[in-house]
Amino acid sequence: MKTFKEKIKTYSFWTGLSAAVVLLCNSIAKCFGFSIDDGLIEDIIMSICGVLVAVGFVCAPKSQKTDTTNTEEIKDELTEALDKEEKDK
Repeated sequence: MKTFKEKIKTYSFWTGLSAAVVLLCNSIAKCFGFSIDDGLIEDIIMSICGVLVAVGFVCAPKSQKTDTTNTEEIKDELTEALDKEEKDK
């Protein structure tokens, strides 16, 4: 399990946090009778995230294993279909 220090250095953490901040700001704004442009808040937070990535504080998650079973199955089906088509000619 990742520690908080490891989680805070991921881009997905910051993008998830930005969504939470937008919701919080809208809720507070509604209490005082005004609204805040969601796009403006998101742009500010995403700009900050971009700076953190550029500086090297935040990085993309390490490569994850991908499930290639579907790819292999599709490849096999296509190969079979092509073989069948060639035999029919």
